[in-house]
Amino acid sequence: MDNATKISFKKHEIAFQEFLHLPEDQWDHFDVAFDRARQLLDGILNLKAIAPFDYRDAIGYSLRVQDDYGDIFQLGKFRGKHSDWKPYLAKMLGFNTDLVTENYAIADEIEDLDTEGHHCVLISWGARRSRQD
Repeated sequence: MDNATKISFKKHEIAFQEFLHLPEDQWDHFDVAFDRARQLLDGILNLKAIAPFDYRDAIGYSLRVQDDYGDIFQLGKFRGKHSDWKPYLAKMLGFNTDLVTENYAIADEIEDLDTEGHHCVLISWGARRSRQD
């Protein structure tokens, strides 16, 4: 591949066609930069149901290997932070992704406070509040 930093698009209805030698003027979009190509593909696929997520989240979560069927919601390739993939999963299950994202943001803030030595203050406030309820 001579130009690995650009992508070209050609819409067609007949499968298994070869477009390797297609002239530039016959492409729908020719030599498009990656960021713009991602936007174009999102538009072509019209995946409004998963907005604000893009096709990469859908494909990344949907493609599985055999080991991924042990826990249907946890894929091996998503062993990173839960905040990176659970909002997408929440969207697919019909939950409010803003609440899920906010939950992880609050958890991160609490973890940051804990690592800064504010752990005792948080515990004391929580204990005092539970006695008042």
